[in-house]
Amino acid sequence: MNFKKEWLVLSVAGVLAACGGQGDDATGDIVANDADAAADVMEAQADAMSDTASADIVDEKADALRDAGEAAEEAIDDADIETDNPAATAAKIQAETGMPTSAKTAAEAAPTK
Repeated sequence: MNFKKEWLVLSVAGVLAACGGQGDDATGDIVANDADAAADVMEAQADAMSDTASADIVDEKADALRDAGEAAEEAIDDADIETDNPAATAAKIQAETGMPTSAKTAAEAAPTK
């Protein structure tokens, strides 16, 4: 589960750095698509495993990552990312997903004017 939390924090920080407060769903879509792509890689790795029990665990983690990406997408869309106030955005995302975010990381990733 730590992988999921780390991925979410890094994705949110990256999105904050890349977005311009567009007010559309593009930012959340990026996070969900990244999570989906990472989950696809995990599932491909699981398919290549000879140990079925280990493969099942990896598949479950891939599903959890995909779910976290969808939750983050909804939270980002609902929060309407504010690049001028990344700490507030991180707090909104944390409230929506219940997952910890790093306001410091988000603030460091936000563009400066």
